[in-house]
Amino acid sequence: MNRIAPTVIFASAMLATVVTSKVSASETLRAVPLAQVRLLSGEFKERQDIHRIVILSYDVDRLLHNFRVNAGLPSTAKPYGGWESPGVGLRGHFTGHYLSACALMYAATGDLQFKERVDKLVAELAKCQLALGGGYLSAFPASEFDVLETKFFDGVWAPYYTIHKIMAGLIDAAEQTGNRQALEAATRMADYFAARIGKLTPEAIEKMTRTDYTGNPVNEYGGIAESLLALHRLTGEARHLKLARVFMREWFIAPLAAGEDRLEKLHANTHVPQATSFAQVAALTGDARLRKAADNFWRIVTERHSFALGGNAFDEKFKAPGVEAADLTDLSAETCNTHNMLKLTRALYEQKPDCAYADYFEHALYNHVLASIAPDTGCTTYHLSVKPGHFKVYGTHHDSMWCCTGTGIENTARYGEGIYFTGTNSLWVNLYIPSTVELPERGFKLKQKSTFPASEKIQFTISCRKLVDLSLHLRLPGWLASAAEARVNGKPLAAKLIPGAGNYLKLDRKWRDGDTIALRLPLSVRVRPAMDDPGVVSFFYGPLLLAGALGTNAMPASDMTASQAAFHQLPVPPVPRLSSVSSAALTAVPGMPLRFTARVADGIHAADTVTFLPFHELHHQRYSLYWRAN
Repeated sequence: MNRIAPTVIFASAMLATVVTSKVSASETLRAVPLAQVRLLSGEFKERQDIHRIVILSYDVDRLLHNFRVNAGLPSTAKPYGGWESPGVGLRGHFTGHYLSACALMYAATGDLQFKERVDKLVAELAKCQLALGGGYLSAFPASEFDVLETKFFDGVWAPYYTIHKIMAGLIDAAEQTGNRQALEAATRMADYFAARIGKLTPEAIEKMTRTDYTGNPVNEYGGIAESLLALHRLTGEARHLKLARVFMREWFIAPLAAGEDRLEKLHANTHVPQATSFAQVAALTGDARLRKAADNFWRIVTERHSFALGGNAFDEKFKAPGVEAADLTDLSAETCNTHNMLKLTRALYEQKPDCAYADYFEHALYNHVLASIAPDTGCTTYHLSVKPGHFKVYGTHHDSMWCCTGTGIENTARYGEGIYFTGTNSLWVNLYIPSTVELPERGFKLKQKSTFPASEKIQFTISCRKLVDLSLHLRLPGWLASAAEARVNGKPLAAKLIPGAGNYLKLDRKWRDGDTIALRLPLSVRVRPAMDDPGVVSFFYGPLLLAGALGTNAMPASDMTASQAAFHQLPVPPVPRLSSVSSAALTAVPGMPLRFTARVADGIHAADTVTFLPFHELHHQRYSLYWRAN
């Protein structure tokens, strides 16, 4: 990626502004807590509101059924289907996701209904934990771990994966709602597994955690270290950090720290969370090697293993570096992977606020995470197809219960996590999403209002009880079409801003109540060639991936299914080629924001043109994200 990274200083009688190309190595940031951010009217708020209804539609007793049965407690509830069915190895995982979603949605909205759900779930899970001996807590028996520790597979799916989801749900409940019982339950779980692992030989641990298919082929323990590190942060207890390190394996760390790409054939969603734990330990301890491993992993994945939509992996696994157009499949871009890539990106950005991280976060948020949710039903995708002529395949709310169903209901509650960050006497704006942020300790509130990216203009309004001396940093994205423009209280800055990745507009000022900032970010159509074939391109408008709409010909009666691969063998109609694949090939439709047309050249398409629109707005029809010229 070529980056324009100048440092430009502006001055006026009222304020000084600086476009910074580099941030001090000592500058660290922290995401503003969800409880201090509120979404305003717009597409993110719409998706969040849909999921508020969806989340509250789940029956808590049905979610608890498998836990109660496993603990020997009575249950008359009907269990949910799909991956939550009795006998499925991952049962219980969705209940953990659900607990996280409720806790996060309470923080994101203040709606007490979600806190009530959290409190009930935690209380009932604690009863199950007590019935199981006071430490172990799961919807499947502890004997699954006996098999894992001795036979290393032999029918066991991914028990630590599920334990992580349950533990993460409890920790989110503790952090976001203040539920003390949840923290106690998570701590007892951690101590149970510390004692269990403490009895294993180093050789057994190595086999159990060898997820490169030379040891245990399918033990997706992924993010368990993340939860243990969160416990360490919340309690200050070193034993949790010690246990987290057990799941951070040298065979994976060493090549990454050396900058080597050995990701081919690895299961992506197993290893992205591991890289996140490297970044988190680096933040806690200052371990430069782990920080380098995490950062190299991020760069390798985003630069060599990602599709145009920002997601990664083919049928859940990485392929050789640079493979893209050669294998455009519908079993691509697992949505969980991008959920976890955003976590990794945030962890890296907080330690080093580089605009490249923020650019990727925006890219993946719009073009994969937001695009994965149907705006009419709230149903979510597992794989988000990149196969030309295919369509989005959604799970059902009660009969799929996939991993991506779980992260899917978390995603909408997490929309506020990447918008605002705070540093030393500074507030950083990374995403242009209609919202408010409050800094109660400063008596400062910022309101962001726009229809971006349908419009290039963003308006900020400050509310404060008294003068507030604060540096405000506004991100200048790498996709800018030309120089950005800014006004403070209606007065333009003394010079135009320089676009390019790695820049922030820094406004140093003593802010008054009612101060306004008007920012204009010029947008244009741009082209991204595939990594392995420059003749195959994707079109973008600013940060938005544009999809060519191809209609509903030969689609199934419903694109919702309990099986994520249900339509894998379905034939795909021929996809037209375009007259040109340059940025000039797309023509804006007058009076219709974010709508474009391009001429076709081969007569396959029924019309002479293809309509393009943002990928996150296209649902329930066929599409293509990749195009060739005739």
